Amino acid sequence: MSKMFLCAFFIYIQIHGSSGVSSECLSGDTCGELVAASDDGAGSDPSAMVLLQRSHQVNGPMCINAQAALEYEHHRLLDWIAYHNLLGIECFFLHLDMCHSNLSSPEQLRVYNALHAMQLPLAHVIEHDDGIICDTYERDPPANLMSSIRPKYLMNIDLDEYLVLDSGPCVGTAEDARAHQSLAKPPSIIDFLENTVSQQGVGYMYAHRHTYGTSGYTKQPSSPSTMPEFYFLDERVGNCLRTDPRISGPMDEIPETVRMGDLGKVIMIAPFGDDAYHYMGHFIDFANMKNRNTIYPNGTRACKSLVDLHMGAKGLDCRPVLPSTPQNLFINHYVTGALEDCMKKGRTAQSRRRKNSMTGRTDGECRFYHPGTSEYEKHKQFMVTDAVLVKYGAVTRNRAAEIFIL
Repeated sequence: MSKMFLCAFFIYIQIHGSSGVSSECLSGDTCGELVAASDDGAGSDPSAMVLLQRSHQVNGPMCINAQAALEYEHHRLLDWIAYHNLLGIECFFLHLDMCHSNLSSPEQLRVYNALHAMQLPLAHVIEHDDGIICDTYERDPPANLMSSIRPKYLMNIDLDEYLVLDSGPCVGTAEDARAHQSLAKPPSIIDFLENTVSQQGVGYMYAHRHTYGTSGYTKQPSSPSTMPEFYFLDERVGNCLRTDPRISGPMDEIPETVRMGDLGKVIMIAPFGDDAYHYMGHFIDFANMKNRNTIYPNGTRACKSLVDLHMGAKGLDCRPVLPSTPQNLFINHYVTGALEDCMKKGRTAQSRRRKNSMTGRTDGECRFYHPGTSEYEKHKQFMVTDAVLVKYGAVTRNRAAEIFIL
C-alpha cells in the first residue's frame, strides 16, 4: 500500500472521526514529499512549486469566521457579507459583539434585524453579551457548526478586510472606475482555490494585505442610499504593482501595520484537528503540525523554515515572508474607514490593539492615512490610488438586496 494512500486514509479518518486510529502522518513528516524550486515567492511557475501531498478529500463550502460590533461596523456589515457572497462564499460564522452594539440606534437595529432574516442557509450569527467574552478579540470558529458543515476552506478575517481576486495593477482613475462600473460579478474564489491548491495538497494559502486610508473622507460616506464604503475609499499604501507595501521610517512616525508590511491572513485548506476549532489570524502555529506547505496565490512558497532564516528550530517551523511579485489573490484592508470612524474605534473599541500601547490605533495613526494632515504629508509619496473594488459597488448593493430583508 503506497505511503500517499495511507496519508489520505489517515486524513479522512481525522476529518470524519474514528477512535483508535493513528494520526502520526498528520504531522507532515511522512505525508508526502516537498518539492520546492524556490523559497522566496518570487513568481516562479506554480507547477514548479508543488507539494506532492494530495488534497484532503473534503467537498464542503468555504466558510469565513469573523467578529463584528454594530457600533463600529453597521455601515459596512451587510455590504461585506454581500460582496464575499458574490465571490462564492456562502458560509459565514459571524460573532456579534452585543456589548458594543446599540439596538436603540435605528441604523444598528436595521442591520441587526437584517442579519437575523438573512437568506443564506449557511450563515450563522452568534451573539456575545458577556463582558469578558465581548473583550475577547479572537473568537474560535464554533465547533458544532464546523463539525456539521465540514468546510473545505476556512478563513478568519475582519470586517475591514475584503478578499480580492485581480491580476492587474491599479490602472486608470477612481473617477473612471465609477463612471464605467458594471454589474459584472467578481471572479469565483472557489474556482480559483480549486484550480490552485486542490491538486497540490496545500495546507494554507497566504493572502497579503494592502492598507487603505480615508481617501480624504472625514465622515462616513457610505449609507443605505449610496454605495458600499469600498466604493469611496480608493487610496492605499504601496505601489501600483502591489509588490512591497511597507514604508520605512522612524517607529514613532510609521504605523506598525505598514512598517511591518501589513501582515496578511491565511486560508486553511480542509481544516482539521486544532486548526478547525481555533482562531488563526496573522500567524500560523507550525510547531504542532510541522506544516510547511503554505503557498502564495501564485503557487510559490510563502514561508521559510526558521533554520533557513538562521533562527534555529525553536517555536514556529515556518515564518511567512513578504511576496516579491504581485499576487492575484489579496486582501484590501480598509484600516481607517473615514477619519471620524477611525478615531472613534481607536478610542473605544475593545481589542488587543487598543490594549497594547505599542500597536494600539491612535489618533496619530488615523491622521497618517488622512490627506491634509501633517502625518500624511510626510509620507504621501507612498500612497497610490487603487480603485480595484469600485467596479463592484452596484452589484454588491444588488446582492445585499437579495440576501437581506430591509
